[in-house]
Amino acid sequence: MTDAEFEVAFHNEFIVWFSHYVCRPCNDELNPYIRSLAAGPLREIETYSGYFVNGYRFHTTDHDRESATVNSGVCIKGSVYGSDRDVLDFYGRLQEVCVLEYPGYPIKQTVLFNCEWFDLSAQGTSIDTDFKLVSLNHTRRYKKYDPFVLASQVVQVFYCPYPSTNQSKKNWWSACKVNARSKVEVSTAASTSTLDQPFQEEVVTIMPTHTSVGIEQPLLLHPLGGVVEIEDDDESDDDDPPLTSNDSDDDSSANYE
Repeated sequence: MTDAEFEVAFHNEFIVWFSHYVCRPCNDELNPYIRSLAAGPLREIETYSGYFVNGYRFHTTDHDRESATVNSGVCIKGSVYGSDRDVLDFYGRLQEVCVLEYPGYPIKQTVLFNCEWFDLSAQGTSIDTDFKLVSLNHTRRYKKYDPFVLASQVVQVFYCPYPSTNQSKKNWWSACKVNARSKVEVSTAASTSTLDQPFQEEVVTIMPTHTSVGIEQPLLLHPLGGVVEIEDDDESDDDDPPLTSNDSDDDSSANYE
């Protein structure tokens, strides 16, 4: 199969095949997590305007409009090939953070980013062959409906106006990838030394905007699953306004003023 044929078959057939495969009698001893995944998530979800993951602080585009900082730029490794057979990364902006819950015990949750992606064609994306600089036409969008990605797969980018006085570039942005707060650049010599590599569990938190189920407190998730308690540290941005809630009988929401 060609890459294009495989991608079409995957999107059209995999979900049905996976569900039928798990339900076969010969697969009774499958991992219970696989069975829960095949059953699909619950129809009610939690949505949020911010999320901490992979050393990045992400916010949605709606939150960025009310903030002095911009943290909605996202990038993910793509599977679309360009003319030179280089894999094109997807660049876009975060619209919504969705927390899906799967049936069964213990509770299993998955965090998805709902994103809008910029056009990957030559009219929407340009890559400098010498310096590998990525430029994007922010007025063009990816035509295929494929907005959701796993939060654990996303890195953060910052978009700035294209550095040119050429009017043909007025709608173009330059994409700059951001280093994660937890990442430290080391030399080749240091990375190959016999010193023990430091490890620590990364804890991620989420900030609520509105909910569709009756959970009053924000969920604090551990990468391995479950709920953990986290104390606020001193690294929170001073630009972030306080979180306020608006309680009503018809709608339960929390937003940034």
